[in-house]
Amino acid sequence: MILIMSQVFAPLFEAAETRLVQTGTWLFHGGDPVRSMYLITAGMVDLTRVTSAGTSVILQRARSGQVLAEASAYATAYHCDARAITASSMRGVSREALYRELSRRRQN
Repeated sequence: MILIMSQVFAPLFEAAETRLVQTGTWLFHGGDPVRSMYLITAGMVDLTRVTSAGTSVILQRARSGQVLAEASAYATAYHCDARAITASSMRGVSREALYRELSRRRQN
């Protein structure tokens, strides 16, 4: 994600609860319904997809201050897998809460 986009989205997570995960924890898999959006606050989480040849490709390495898989906010299912590659912490909000906050800010 472009740094400027993270700066725009980060305030949307201010009231969210922090979630701690250990190295190797899967956050979601491709095909899972999108229920939450995550702002990484510490550690690193990889967003990966497996090619038709069976090779795993890293599409995003989310670090502190970055939103993980931000395009998923507009999808019904994740298109990739997300896994913590280090012990990590993140703030998660439901997709619906994110939409409500975006709408509220648009009206102000």
